[in-house]
Amino acid sequence: MTRKTNLVRRATSPCGPNMLIKDIEVEDADVSLLQLSSVTSCDSDWTAESSVDEDDPPSKLLHVQISSKRSISKKTVYVKGLAFCCGATLLLIILAVICSHSPGIRISTNGYGFRTTNNVRGAADAEPARFLTVTPEDDPIFASERLSERSYEQVRQTYKTDNEIQRPMAVVRLPDNFQGEYRPSTVEEFKTLAIELIDNAIDAPSGPSSRYGIVTICIGLDLCDIAKPNQRAYASKHGYDYLYLSRSIDGVPPKMLKYLVLTWAMAQGYDWLLMLDADALITNPTIMLEDLVQMPSEYMSEATISPSGTEDINLIITRGGSWKSVHAINNGIFLLRNTAWSIRHCFEIFTSRYSFTRFLGRSLVDQPIQLSLLLAQNELMWPPKDEIEMGQHVMVVPKRRLNSFRRNPLYSNVDAEEGGQWERGDFLAHFASNNKYSLMVGLLDKEELPGIPPVEERYSFPLPAPGVERDQYTNAGTCWCNDKQIHCMPKYHVIGVHKAGSKSLMRYLAGNSGLAHSPHVEDPVRWLTDSTLATEEKKCNELREKDKAKPHYHGYPDPIYINKGDTSHALTTCSFTDYTLLHGKFTTNEGFCFDGKVPGLEKPLFDEMVIWEHGPSKVRGVGLPDLFHRLQPSARMLITIRDAVDVFYSAYNHFGEFGVTKKSPEHFHAFARDLTSFWNESGCTVANFRTCLPPELVQGGSWLSRAMYSEHLPLWLDSFGCSQIHLFDVSVDPYEEVQRLYDFTETPNNRAAFNVTRAAYRVQEKTKKDSTRNNALNKNSYGPMLDATRLQLEDFYLPYNKKLCDVMAVHECLRVPLFERYCHVVDNK
Repeated sequence: MTRKTNLVRRATSPCGPNMLIKDIEVEDADVSLLQLSSVTSCDSDWTAESSVDEDDPPSKLLHVQISSKRSISKKTVYVKGLAFCCGATLLLIILAVICSHSPGIRISTNGYGFRTTNNVRGAADAEPARFLTVTPEDDPIFASERLSERSYEQVRQTYKTDNEIQRPMAVVRLPDNFQGEYRPSTVEEFKTLAIELIDNAIDAPSGPSSRYGIVTICIGLDLCDIAKPNQRAYASKHGYDYLYLSRSIDGVPPKMLKYLVLTWAMAQGYDWLLMLDADALITNPTIMLEDLVQMPSEYMSEATISPSGTEDINLIITRGGSWKSVHAINNGIFLLRNTAWSIRHCFEIFTSRYSFTRFLGRSLVDQPIQLSLLLAQNELMWPPKDEIEMGQHVMVVPKRRLNSFRRNPLYSNVDAEEGGQWERGDFLAHFASNNKYSLMVGLLDKEELPGIPPVEERYSFPLPAPGVERDQYTNAGTCWCNDKQIHCMPKYHVIGVHKAGSKSLMRYLAGNSGLAHSPHVEDPVRWLTDSTLATEEKKCNELREKDKAKPHYHGYPDPIYINKGDTSHALTTCSFTDYTLLHGKFTTNEGFCFDGKVPGLEKPLFDEMVIWEHGPSKVRGVGLPDLFHRLQPSARMLITIRDAVDVFYSAYNHFGEFGVTKKSPEHFHAFARDLTSFWNESGCTVANFRTCLPPELVQGGSWLSRAMYSEHLPLWLDSFGCSQIHLFDVSVDPYEEVQRLYDFTETPNNRAAFNVTRAAYRVQEKTKKDSTRNNALNKNSYGPMLDATRLQLEDFYLPYNKKLCDVMAVHECLRVPLFERYCHVVDNK
């Protein structure tokens, strides 16, 4: 006979609040034995809650007794059933108990006849799930929701979207300080807190002058200077009040401030509030909020509209990116009606202790909580079926009606597929990705909208006035003093082409005693390209805090940079100041000035910047070559060139990852065929391939496009001219090419040229004997490509090489052997 019970941990347990294992089914037996996979001090807190059978009298209860002998590594659980006549002993379970404030328990039956019921949101478990759930005493909103077996910290640290969507839906308890230091226990306390904290901090009218208010919070971000005038102008145009908070509030995380501000604004008497993230720009100011709070009937099928229509709708919101599997809402932009439901909703977000793990990501804060609450309260369905949805109090509208996305290329394909990518005529553009500033300036420029900041105000580093060098120019490069420390931008910069011999070029330069350099390479200088990654930014901040805590020579800080690895010289400088300090340290005076002046620096400095592929892009509205010229007009650029087909094949072999598929000449042939066909059919370019190609081909597009010299070189030549650009042709005799390099750097040295190229000659001899290496510059061994592949790719590059020949007619410095051969082929086609 199968009987059911619920196991519950007592509210007085030191391991946390009540947790529930529901509907345990137990086979009648004299003794059933299950084993706990972990030993904790809280195991004895588990007791049975209900009778084993609906027909049994109340006295017939299950009791859980857990052995706590320390001599064993696993515990035995005995479950005894008290019967009327005899005390037939039922043995229950082996529980895997993890006691913490976010206790997740997975129970293993080991074949002893024990199971639990599936949670209603349980995902694709083939077998019935065995889990704990939240009890009503702990949280009535999330009662009966499945508890994750992982802690909050584990979810954050190991979060990967692809892995998370394979897991069943489960909640995790949030840290006590997740929403900050304040703990209002009632809605009234929350309203009082909002008024106390926000009243004197916000820039807002003394009282409502409109039924509508627009709320924006922007604290310490450079994009505030773009967003604020744009949003304020829209509010002014239609007579709406603009409520702007630019100050942090002690004890409240920035992402949680919006719920205090919204509650404060509702207390002022506004009927509707538009919440605008600071990374949003109004692009069609003719659209009014009065229209947006109404739901046009064409967006809703009859089956979707609730009987009450839209009069009970208090929250109007949209989907996020990848909304079918993860971000069912995006709460950067939404409309909120002033009602008791809305105030309570803000209160619940501010105080909730749970979130579904699927929505947490690695850094999201309030959005996972808000979505989790809407699901737990059955306001929204999971999984979402359509872009539009109507709940009792919530309406999800099409993204392009209220919250069009304008994101970087990594996400724009998804946005286009989901129909949420910004188009001209949309109400606003939401730049919900990194590179926000560049994207915002780019759109304002493209659409000729007002509010573009002057060029000199857009960057975290100072730009010298046009035509003016830094404080002092030296032979080492552009150097200057800041107090007693030397700052330097090297005279020569190796900027590419990756997999075209740039590392060999660096070795040749290092072999000339007339040149100076740091031992570091491959700096992506993200402060220049505006491509900072969140993980790198976090690491830079950590390193800076450590640097502040250590003693320095005369109190001067060290440059901050991230090492690529313990044994690698590759690095990422954290800022322009760090970059210039780093190279100032490698001057002849070890980085210190004399009497506020840069001493005579004899040796020219050189470095390597991984910026070639950023050439076609704009950095905060300015093309990268143009920006670099503004930053250092006297810079000299060193560029390696190699046959485009070989660059593509080398990158494929060094960087390609294709899962279980093994790389081979045959696989490369098929890959190159598919990539080039898609490129041509879709009209891709070096500037748009990241959005033009499907995600699985984007990396290949990077390899394919980097050696399209006709598309890259004119950009640098327009900014610097032939006198400041040197092409290093790896296809010709190394000794002669190195001599030409040394002549360009004004450090001729025939003996050094001979010494540094001897290794290249030895590799060339080995290459002739070893068929697994097809070029002297390759570090790894791989077979030569198929002849058919080479012919296919040469045909693909032919139009680009023809265009290059036209550029050569204008720029004599491009007349190098490799390009001359290209033109010879073009002329004979």
